[in-house]
Amino acid sequence: MHIVVDNYPEELSVKTADYNLILHTVSTHNVLPLTSACNFDCIFCSHKYNPPGLKVFTLPYLAKDRYNEMIDFLDPHQRVVVGESSTRIIEGEPFCRKDALDILEMIRERHPDTPITLTTNGSLIGRNEIDRLALLMPLEVNLSVNFLSD
Repeated sequence: MHIVVDNYPEELSVKTADYNLILHTVSTHNVLPLTSACNFDCIFCSHKYNPPGLKVFTLPYLAKDRYNEMIDFLDPHQRVVVGESSTRIIEGEPFCRKDALDILEMIRERHPDTPITLTTNGSLIGRNEIDRLALLMPLEVNLSVNFLSD
């Protein structure tokens, strides 16, 4: 699998997010970022075409244990967003993390009734992943299809 992490134009100001910024993102926006890595390099990707000078951040690899702490900062009365670049932290394909489902299950265990919104390109989801995702209801899965091929 080819993983794209930092294929951004030079005019973008891309830095690695520190842990305080990540916790701020989690607590302020109810976004739980998993990775900035992606297995595609879509021409439509908003990360490549942010306005020049916009300060955006990539996510460093965080051990699964760190997510236990981060989940404490989520508001269980608001939907939890995973995989959607709605903050200045660039989010990639959640399933580039082999433990993505484990982390989603951690959210569900701690917040059994909180809706989760997951955005994915779907390319790394097989029958096993679908079966595990089905157990995470309430869950909304958004398929981001920014490419077409034969």
